[in-house]
Amino acid sequence: MHGAIVESRGPRGVHPKHQEWGPHDYYGILKAFENQGFTVISEERPRGTELLKYSKKVAGQVRSLLAAGVPPENITVSGFSKGGTITLIVSTLLKTPKVNFVVLAGCCSNHPMISSLYNKTVLSRAQHLQGRFLSIYDTVDDECQTCDKEFELAAPETIKSREIKVRVGLGHGLFWTTRKDWFDPMVSWINRSQP
Repeated sequence: MHGAIVESRGPRGVHPKHQEWGPHDYYGILKAFENQGFTVISEERPRGTELLKYSKKVAGQVRSLLAAGVPPENITVSGFSKGGTITLIVSTLLKTPKVNFVVLAGCCSNHPMISSLYNKTVLSRAQHLQGRFLSIYDTVDDECQTCDKEFELAAPETIKSREIKVRVGLGHGLFWTTRKDWFDPMVSWINRSQP
């Protein structure tokens, strides 16, 4: 799932404060995952998508895959920024320990503009997180960083987590295109060649 930038500016949205990041490559990122052999389910969310409502929709999609016989360990719910926040909420709704979740710069409890909403919608439910988690963020990101707080609030027997701190210097812009810094470790983790 994409970040809020795609909601507000479309799949090639350019962040007005960070023109050095260039255009967002939403469709290129999806294609890169397809080229790795993954079946990708994604859509552009409309502007102002409500977190819990959309999370329920995604949880319903995952339940449909499970009901159709897809093994839970073959399902990965992933998102960047707002999409990463939705990913966390989906986990609390599914409560299925074998499903994979990847959060790309989506833990935002210290975000200067959204921390109140984030704490209300995510941290308040973090004890219900379940699944196998990978978190990736750039250490200079001034919007969203570590998921330590969220993972610590979860019951240890219901969650397995790994976090990768990337030192590229792009902050949130790290995830605007398919970059080896985050893409390769994520693919390896999904394929279970990394713990």
